[in-house]
Amino acid sequence: MTPPPLCGFILIRIIQHEIATEFLIGAHSHLTISMKGAVVLQSPFHLLSFPLSASTDATLSTLAFTNLSYALSALSALLLRSAILLRDLASALQNNVTLLDWAHHLSGSSVLEKIRDTLLTRAYTSLTKACSSLSPDINTSNGTDLQSIFYLRIYALSCLVYTSPDTIKPSTFWEQVQKVSLMYAHASAESTSTPGAKTIEAAAASYISLSLRGLVERMQAFGSLAFLDGRPFLGVCEIWMSVAKRVSKYILAVLDFGNYHLHC
Repeated sequence: MTPPPLCGFILIRIIQHEIATEFLIGAHSHLTISMKGAVVLQSPFHLLSFPLSASTDATLSTLAFTNLSYALSALSALLLRSAILLRDLASALQNNVTLLDWAHHLSGSSVLEKIRDTLLTRAYTSLTKACSSLSPDINTSNGTDLQSIFYLRIYALSCLVYTSPDTIKPSTFWEQVQKVSLMYAHASAESTSTPGAKTIEAAAASYISLSLRGLVERMQAFGSLAFLDGRPFLGVCEIWMSVAKRVSKYILAVLDFGNYHLHC
């Protein structure tokens, strides 16, 4: 029986991703040996990391950077097929030397700017598309999954920090940051109706605040000062202040509660 055209297309895409993953595994092994590194993660998450090379070999650096970008695209596809867990992907990117570390490491290097822009934009698109497809029903989501989606969205946007100035307008960039921050805040608030809802909401607000600070620090370190000016950035600062107040109110409430019981 011949499969419907759409099913056939999906099957071809799955096969393509599987072939790409196998190719990346082989390439990663050879590059790791060339860079005198060691595999520190389980497969397939090890594809997301290379030790930062002190070598000035532009070819080796470009190959490693390219491999990391394509690996992120391949694992985003695996995520959509539920072949890997959302929280595992977020953890692998958060706790290891990955594409963002290499992007900062290679800034001002001999790796062509156009190549760097293409690879970082590819990573941004792959992760953002995966997150858009994965965004779970807020009524059935847990805090960990919502936080992982938010982390991946911020990671994707962080890739654009290291692109050339004309890749994305500051206004567009900060609009996206505002959008994903508010989505996470609202989803966290609406997905919890338990007695611990305020705790989860405060934890989400704290995580948003830390993520925005990390994004600003990343821009300052890279020298993207043009992004830290103008009305769009002020809009993000307002969100930042709002979530900071929410966390402060919760902390004060906890302290008051503790003080009350100490004197009882």
